Amino acid sequence: MISGGTSFTNGSSVGSMIVIDTQMMIVSISDSKHIGIAETEEYLLKPLDSLCTAEHVFFTQEVLSTLKESGRWQGVIKHNNSAETAFEVNAYAIKNSADEIEYYSLFVNYTDARLPSTTQIDLLTKLPNQTYLLSVLEKRLSTTQQELGATSLFYIEFDNLTRFNETFGFDTDDKLIVQLGKKINALLGEDDILARVGNEQFAVLSQSYRSEESAKVFAKKIISLLYEPFLIGPNMFYVSASIGINISSSTDRDSYRFLKTTENTMRKVQKDGQNHILFTEHKTASTQL
Repeated sequence: MISGGTSFTNGSSVGSMIVIDTQMMIVSISDSKHIGIAETEEYLLKPLDSLCTAEHVFFTQEVLSTLKESGRWQGVIKHNNSAETAFEVNAYAIKNSADEIEYYSLFVNYTDARLPSTTQIDLLTKLPNQTYLLSVLEKRLSTTQQELGATSLFYIEFDNLTRFNETFGFDTDDKLIVQLGKKINALLGEDDILARVGNEQFAVLSQSYRSEESAKVFAKKIISLLYEPFLIGPNMFYVSASIGINISSSTDRDSYRFLKTTENTMRKVQKDGQNHILFTEHKTASTQL
């Protein structure tokens, strides 16, 4: 039994109900550009086994086994040709009166794997959180990405924003964090990522600054933002920060260790006073900007 797909939209994603029988599958045109079907083809018919090959992995044999045994599978499937394309799938095995699987029903939602999920978003700033940052950092420290060039990480901690709360209101530090996030975000390139990694800590992940000289220029832009007052109502606030910078080497692979090393570098430079930076990789002396 084979029936057509019904498309639906959900925000920026595109989804379909796809029905697969035990031999073949049919995919609606709404998913064609994500699965690699020519737009001129209204439908794609493929043997089910061909979706489990190394070249065209839509389902693994393990997923199919789970479907046969339990009648349901839920998860995320990455498109083989792009690490940035994924499908959120709810799959069901539909049986006939003889208790035999007649076809599989899939509810598929296409998503951009580069974007954080709701569990990877900081609720206050709406920025990615540390979990998402680590997942991207792990990919960028992979052998393939390292061959394309170094990755730089800027770990930023603002100095005691909570000190304003007693005088100006309990959420003054939160309002400052939101403003700081917006201002730093405006400095970023297309592939750069700003994440909130602590109460008063941000981290910037970039592949645009692969030398100490270029990284220092970017850090100076961040510090320069702090020379101007931040406004909350009629009140002006001046903020200072410390920045630790880590530029990856060919041997860096552990994303968590890389992040913590950068944080430790920031802790060291905090002892030198406000608005200082320190590089991890070459252990250079701190510099006041």
